[in-house]
Amino acid sequence: MFVDVDTPAGPTFVWVTEPSHPGNAQPTIAWSADFIPPAPLFQVPGTGWTLATDELADQVMRAGTDEVVFMDVTNDGTRTGIPE
Repeated sequence: MFVDVDTPAGPTFVWVTEPSHPGNAQPTIAWSADFIPPAPLFQVPGTGWTLATDELADQVMRAGTDEVVFMDVTNDGTRTGIPE
């Protein structure tokens, strides 16, 4: 969505994404084939997203905790590939 922002140069419009909520559909992410996560748990610059690698998510789930929930933001179940 676009929001009004006051800047020293005057008012302008800025594009911001809506905050994520557990009940809403989550946006999907497509990584380039050569993407290397900077750490097992990291934030995506310019967003409020904190992401975990598959390996970290698997390790946490195998530990048996039920206090952490992971959402697969790379696939919503309806896509078979990255659109070209």
